[in-house]
Amino acid sequence: QAEGLLNVDLSVDMSAQAARADLTFAGRHLAFVHRRKTIEPADLDVAAHWNGQALTLNGTLTALAAEPATLSAQLPLQRVPGSLVPVLAEQGPISAQLHVAMRAERLFALLPVAEQSLSGALSASLSAHGDIAHPVLAGDVTLKDAQFQNFETGTTLQRLDASLTAAGGSTVALKLSATDGNSGKVSATGRFSMAALENGDVGRFTGKADVTLDKAELLRTDQIRAGASGKLTLDLPGEAPPKISGALKTSTVRVDIEAAMPPEVPEIQVTEINGPPRAVPPPPTPSL
Repeated sequence: QAEGLLNVDLSVDMSAQAARADLTFAGRHLAFVHRRKTIEPADLDVAAHWNGQALTLNGTLTALAAEPATLSAQLPLQRVPGSLVPVLAEQGPISAQLHVAMRAERLFALLPVAEQSLSGALSASLSAHGDIAHPVLAGDVTLKDAQFQNFETGTTLQRLDASLTAAGGSTVALKLSATDGNSGKVSATGRFSMAALENGDVGRFTGKADVTLDKAELLRTDQIRAGASGKLTLDLPGEAPPKISGALKTSTVRVDIEAAMPPEVPEIQVTEINGPPRAVPPPPTPSL
């Protein structure tokens, strides 16, 4: 459940000759009530203008760090003939800039993810320009000395360092390393890019990532604890469905059968319907 104050102003003009829209959004003291009250709520301001051909967007997130997080972007957004719904154009100039420097737990407090937590130093300085079919990326996103927890599965990643770094054109390189909170280790490397289709239109994300587990215990619940070692490969071929391959070998599996069972055998009352008649035992003879 979210809390805060919202002020939204939207104006739209759609006619046969022209199309335009303006949006202003102001959110104050935004937070989710399941989060700890020690984390102060944030303020979010968004302004967007659409002239029928391009969308200009500016956003600012404040009260989470000494400097606000900012986003500015311009995208080719066009109206589909015969429809009132605008869509991203298959080709056209784009520009975008994102700047973030804050604690990850401050940003995570704004997300509706009650069963997960993330803490650590988060920074992002990303830009994109060129054509939407072939964007050119620059900059990186980093997470340092972080900790991730999933309270449903008991998964814990500590000493987590992760980065996404622009590696030329629309390609980004992924690098991740962490421990499972004990002696187990997790690491991942990969490269992903936006591939254009043969006709030059916007394509799909393609790439490959390798995930390595070294005696990593990533499942910890009251009923089961399991660790594994091995290597998995995530392949995004673009036109075909994603594929995961590899092999894992369990190193430790502990199942608490007693914890999964009820504390005692329940007694179930049975009522027979249309069953054979049964003799009723005589009442006991009173003793003198």
